[in-house]
Amino acid sequence: MKPKTEEGLRALLEQSTQTISINDFKTKYDEELYIFLEPELKIVETAVLIVKDDTTSIQTHIDSGSLKKLPTAGLESLPEETQVKFVIVQPYTLFQLVSGEKS
Repeated sequence: MKPKTEEGLRALLEQSTQTISINDFKTKYDEELYIFLEPELKIVETAVLIVKDDTTSIQTHIDSGSLKKLPTAGLESLPEETQVKFVIVQPYTLFQLVSGEKS
């Protein structure tokens, strides 16, 4: 069911956001459909931009390097204790590192 308001959309995305271990995340990773968010971006707010097709804001984040595809190799050197926060916005999965460092 599609939310009727932006607040409803935010609430749905917030409920859909999950955190898993980097090892579990790696088993599902598809570098074509997974989009990495730098820490300065909020995952739910960015997901709202994508759902609303706010191409200007999305392009600004891409141009700044805050929103990008991350090659699979970029995940390999992360510590095992790293956690990944993610939300699915069809067809993409947006994700951020919760702990550990991105290489």
